[in-house]
Amino acid sequence: MWELVAIGQGFNALKSATEAVKSLMGMRGDARVLEEAIKLNKEILAAQAALTQAQTEQTVLTDAIRNLEKENAGLKEWDSDKKRYDLTRFDPGVFTYALRPDAANGQPIHELCPRCYDNGEKSILQATTEVRMRRRVRFCPTCKNEYAYGPEAPREEPRQALMDYDPFHSG
Repeated sequence: MWELVAIGQGFNALKSATEAVKSLMGMRGDARVLEEAIKLNKEILAAQAALTQAQTEQTVLTDAIRNLEKENAGLKEWDSDKKRYDLTRFDPGVFTYALRPDAANGQPIHELCPRCYDNGEKSILQATTEVRMRRRVRFCPTCKNEYAYGPEAPREEPRQALMDYDPFHSG
């Protein structure tokens, strides 16, 4: 923050120097005085440009620090939150991160996508109506991966009407 104060003081000093140059140029005396005043004015303009550049860089750095602090806070929060999950194996060998019941804090038990978890994201797997190899398919809304796991779905019994139907012997 002190850099911003210094930059402001630099601008004020340059403003005073600019006023002095204007005063010198108004004297209309010696040509040498006029030449020196013009040189001084150029130096002042160069210093103002440098201060403006420094102020812009300071703003960029301040924004970068703010963003890094925000990201760091998010990482600390994620580091704390991810301890609530355990890597869990579901049949037929699918791994997800399941919320530990003792860490639920009123949340329903759910599983997180392992790919997103490893990337520092919390993406809850969503059940679909699709069944593959008699296992319910879950879908990750973030990375779009699908996982078929859990208890086997019961086999559907053939309908009696279909069993009774014989297209070759109608009658």
